[in-house]
Amino acid sequence: MDKLSGWINKITKGNNNSDTATTPVAPKTEGKSKNTGDGASKFGGVPKGQKRPEGVKHTDTPKPKSSNNRNKKPNNRNKKPNNRNNKNSNNRGHQKPALDKNGKPEINVGRLKFERKNATIPSATVTRNSSAVYPATRNQRPRPMLGNIYRQESSVRFPMYEKLPEGSPMRIIPLGGLNEVGKNSMALEYEKDLLLIDIGLQFPEENMPGVDYVIPDLSYVLDKTEHLKGLLITHGHLDHIGAIHHYIEQLGFPTIYATGLTRALIEKRLEEHDLKDKVKIITINPDRDDVRFQLGKFTIDYFRVSHSIPDATAIFIKTDAGSMVHTGDFKFDFTPVDGMHCDYAKMSRLAAEGIDLTFCDSTNALRDGYCPSEKKIEQNIEKLFSECEGKRLIMATFASSIGRHQAIINAAVKHGRKIFLGGRSMNDNVKIAHDLNILQVPQSSIRKLSKAVEDYRPEEVLILTTGSQGEPFAALSRISRDEHPHVKITSDDIIAFSSSPIPGNERGLYTVIDAIYRKGAKIITKADIDIHASGHGFRGDITMMHTLLKSKYVVPIHGEYFMRMAHRSLAINDLGYEERNVIMLENGGIIEIRDGVARRAKEKLDQKLIFTDGKPHADIQEAQIHERIALSESGIITIVLELDKTTKQLKKSPKLYSEGFLENANVNGVIIDTVKITFAKLHQKFGAEKLSEKIITEEIAYEIKLEMLREIAREPVIQVIVTLN
Repeated sequence: MDKLSGWINKITKGNNNSDTATTPVAPKTEGKSKNTGDGASKFGGVPKGQKRPEGVKHTDTPKPKSSNNRNKKPNNRNKKPNNRNNKNSNNRGHQKPALDKNGKPEINVGRLKFERKNATIPSATVTRNSSAVYPATRNQRPRPMLGNIYRQESSVRFPMYEKLPEGSPMRIIPLGGLNEVGKNSMALEYEKDLLLIDIGLQFPEENMPGVDYVIPDLSYVLDKTEHLKGLLITHGHLDHIGAIHHYIEQLGFPTIYATGLTRALIEKRLEEHDLKDKVKIITINPDRDDVRFQLGKFTIDYFRVSHSIPDATAIFIKTDAGSMVHTGDFKFDFTPVDGMHCDYAKMSRLAAEGIDLTFCDSTNALRDGYCPSEKKIEQNIEKLFSECEGKRLIMATFASSIGRHQAIINAAVKHGRKIFLGGRSMNDNVKIAHDLNILQVPQSSIRKLSKAVEDYRPEEVLILTTGSQGEPFAALSRISRDEHPHVKITSDDIIAFSSSPIPGNERGLYTVIDAIYRKGAKIITKADIDIHASGHGFRGDITMMHTLLKSKYVVPIHGEYFMRMAHRSLAINDLGYEERNVIMLENGGIIEIRDGVARRAKEKLDQKLIFTDGKPHADIQEAQIHERIALSESGIITIVLELDKTTKQLKKSPKLYSEGFLENANVNGVIIDTVKITFAKLHQKFGAEKLSEKIITEEIAYEIKLEMLREIAREPVIQVIVTLN
């Protein structure tokens, strides 16, 4: 915590660039005032010995404090502060709240400016005979917030420093991956041409029941698909390719450009959704000198970077308006297991050609030094196998960590172990990498996890499995719950995690670890033996990237807000960038560049959370998520009203049904009374002719919701069903 506190203090240095950051500050003067002559007050008063002209007041001159008033309390009992014209007043008690650009109240905390995400609850659409309604917004508690609670405009304000030169600018729009880890996507627009870089997914949080993935909001691009020239992919991790199958048809099946392994991983996901034959994918070889190509008005070039998956790349894009580099996910590994080094020569050539903007990975911007090499991890994996002699070894890692797989397979073969692959994605990725000759696998030593594992002695077995993040349906999770058909954990087993928990996955992972410990098995993590290295560069790697590319502007991307702020601090304090040349954006923010001059545009796209169950076109609305949360927490109450078709009067007493709701005779009585009283008021107000089913269902649901909050402090889903006879 001391280290993190130190970094937070370092980050906050030099962050006082407000909207008036470029306004020069007048130098301080001592003694004489520049404007008032000899002996003038520093508050702007007249010089000593001179009288103020008659009728002229000087409100800036401070009044001396009177000793007689020191203990006298002001009588403000009947006075109301008038701050209407005082913009600097801190007393907001009698003011209307300031509104943001969308007409919603702002929440100000010091220099932090927040906007609540979807803080109001819209009324549900009511069908003819039923409705599940949340109360209207009056006297309303906000729903639980989904995703990042606040949509920050930025704790550090970045003005529009410079006017762009004449001509059409290139516009760069991050659509995901900022202030979060996941769902990375970016759009580029020049004149009418459009490009997309990556379309990734993000795994759901605990308060998102029934959601498989959260994906970026591509509404802006979906409205202009006829201008989309292509989809460029940096590498094959799901947070960069996982949502392609969801959007590819809506985007009009644009051509995809990716390296060999990345292409194969995309095709596998498309094949699962019967989309593979409809999509054209062009394989990019970043090692070729003539890889540069043209898409509309964009010139594209790829160059290789190191990451935790082979065939990772960065992308250079140039137009007549300016140029940029998207680094993708990267680190500098000088001894990579797969022998694929970063292309330092091409980075230098591109720097000599001139780069205006670098959009750079920020994930590990708080960590000093350089990211460890996979070669070091390979040595530690060998050490692990030596220490596990005579025991069955189960190793959990990411299915996409192909380089790590190679190190584990090499050690297993050396120690005479058969390798059993657990999990569909693990089997798929190993097969794909082997077919592309990226992964060297002795066919006699590797097989799919099956009952055959029981034919070998424990010291002859390695189970390489998914589930390093505690995913509930991954192979290791099912093994820990005794739900796997072929593997049962014993007290003699050793389970090793070659991974680190992704933020947000800790709870699920701890559940798996607890279950394993209860079975008496031994667990080895990175804290015991360093058998995991990140694929994201540390501060040294980030420094090296910027030193090689020498771009005029830096834009920290890919990471939570504090990670990006650490990246910003590094660029300013360590690399010497001017504050104005390190641009902080939000998802939906826009950078415009023309002739080497970049600025943050005033326009900002409204980005929404898009939930999906993993199938194309199967979006889940946020209202449905909130209803699921309410159902799980407080249950549902259904009220059935039978009305006379003509008079609209109640023919029978209301009937109550509930699921997941704690029944109580007193509460039931309150509900029945509320229905009768509300119905009588509605009948008196509207009469039989104007009293519609919609009014009845909405108003009764609202009143019952309020009564439940008062009586039992719960918010069950209220469903009102009206029948007319």
